[in-house]
Amino acid sequence: MTTQQFLTFTVIGLMMAAFVWGRVRYDIVAMCSPLVAVAVGVVSR
Repeated sequence: MTTQQFLTFTVIGLMMAAFVWGRVRYDIVAMCSPLVAVAVGVVSR
């Protein structure tokens, strides 16, 4: 597994965990997930 794949699955996994956990509002999770993906370099600007 490459670094990009690992980072992608990590971001998706953390996003799903935040959705299931329910302590953070879903719209905040939905807005922050792409920002985190850009910050770690998975998605280009």
